[in-house]
Amino acid sequence: MGSIASLLTATDSHAAQMKRKRERMCRFMRDNKVPTFLSDKILQYYSYLWESNSNSIELWADLSTSLKTSLNAAVLKRCLHRCPLFNKLSSQFIVSLSSVLAENLLVLVPGEILFNEGDGGAAMYFVSRGEITIFRKNYVSGDHVQITKIGSGGFFGEVAIVKQTVRAAGAKAATFCEIYVLENTDMKKLLGRYPKFKETIAEHIELMTKQRRLPKETSDGGRRTLFTRKKSIRKMKSIRRMSTFRGNEKHTESIRRMST
Repeated sequence: MGSIASLLTATDSHAAQMKRKRERMCRFMRDNKVPTFLSDKILQYYSYLWESNSNSIELWADLSTSLKTSLNAAVLKRCLHRCPLFNKLSSQFIVSLSSVLAENLLVLVPGEILFNEGDGGAAMYFVSRGEITIFRKNYVSGDHVQITKIGSGGFFGEVAIVKQTVRAAGAKAATFCEIYVLENTDMKKLLGRYPKFKETIAEHIELMTKQRRLPKETSDGGRRTLFTRKKSIRKMKSIRRMSTFRGNEKHTESIRRMST
């Protein structure tokens, strides 16, 4: 009963603390004439944290270390088991990984960009709540073109945990999002403790990368399709040149007739 009472007290304390923070932030933004669109976004962020208990880790203060570790693993189990990189690894590795991820929870507001196409990549991400949009930039219009969306339980950016890479696409929050971040440096430390899994993870990443490329290829590796496309392009260029040449011939003939 004592632990439950302590937990309820911590919950009330957290709510009161969030309310005071929100009020102080309101005064600060008003005094400094912060633009309305930005102040609204910041207040929405505080409201989300308050209502969703995103900082619920504070409620675990009375738990023992072993219970915190077990709770982390239980919370992150759904994300990790959906990821082919980790779903067949030992329970000890998953528990250690969960402890690392629990310390790296990131909250994004709608429209917030996590990274852009072409940025350096050094982390993998697991979506706990919300939805992330993966996009590429249209350099003619400047618009973001959606490639796909990743919802709760999904993951992305896995190549970056085994090697430094350049992002092939950008990622931004479609809604309020809570994502767990696995940094390349943290992964290296984990694999230092569990070296036998290093090769397994690298093989999975290579396989996943190849599978994502398959829809773009044909049974002959795409060579026949590529050859056909090149042939069609050459044919179109030839037709255009002939049309231009014939048009010039007609124009020259008209001028000759007018001069005579």
